[in-house]
Amino acid sequence: MGLILKDLSKTYPNNNGITNLSLSLSHGLTVLLGPNGAGKTTLLRILATLIRPDKGTYYYNGIDAVKHPHEIRKILGYLPQEFGAFVHLNAREFLTYMAILKGLTLRQARGRVEEVMDLFNLRSYGRKPLGAYSKGMRQRVGLAQALLNDPALLLLDEPTAGLDPEECADIRNFLAQMSADRIVLVSTHLVADVETMAERIVVLNQGMLVIDTPAEAFVSAVEGKVWEWAEKRENLASLKQRHLVTGAINKGDAFFVRVVAAGEPPVPNARPVAPRCLDAYLYYIKEWVKQ
Repeated sequence: MGLILKDLSKTYPNNNGITNLSLSLSHGLTVLLGPNGAGKTTLLRILATLIRPDKGTYYYNGIDAVKHPHEIRKILGYLPQEFGAFVHLNAREFLTYMAILKGLTLRQARGRVEEVMDLFNLRSYGRKPLGAYSKGMRQRVGLAQALLNDPALLLLDEPTAGLDPEECADIRNFLAQMSADRIVLVSTHLVADVETMAERIVVLNQGMLVIDTPAEAFVSAVEGKVWEWAEKRENLASLKQRHLVTGAINKGDAFFVRVVAAGEPPVPNARPVAPRCLDAYLYYIKEWVKQ
């Protein structure tokens, strides 16, 4: 059964929100990609029952979430993009408070709080006020509160944003483990998140679905279409007008460009290279805009 979205739409005065979005998700980790304003946060907020769609609905195991939001909240864990915490509370106090809000009894809350604190290595910080936590530690607390009710549906909006590489790796590893027996939907703008943990990739643009594909098939659209070569820096602007440039970097004395182009090599000295997720993502967005 899983999660089924049917023609979800939500519009705002100043942007598109989402339009007639239909998807089906089952157990595993799905990464949600798209440029700013694509509708990613709107979609997660609808699924988290924080806002109602203007049209359409979604079902979890046959339950209409728009008609019965309280039923969905019982199995839901949600980490918003801006995770605000009670800065004067310590981690244990805050998590206990959130557990009670989620419907756990005080006894259940105390036991579950200790479990998630162990899971995220928060015990040594348990008495420290949240206002003194680093960004990475606050994200750990945010993930911990999202898991207090052991949710079957876990929604995370930019969980690795602003974290250092080690913290990002820790959270990606954790999410990969968590996705084995639940639906995990992660909105992100970081290509590393896609390359290291996605089982499925959904791309939105202007509130509409661009592509929904297994992660291993994501780069297939640009196989044999990615090229690199040394180029003069002053030619970069005109090159961007003719081709999709996905990278440009100094390597020693040379300035190398990375281009997605079908057919023959774009220039005589271009060499084919293996495609990456960023190449595919930019290609999908460009091709969708042409439609």
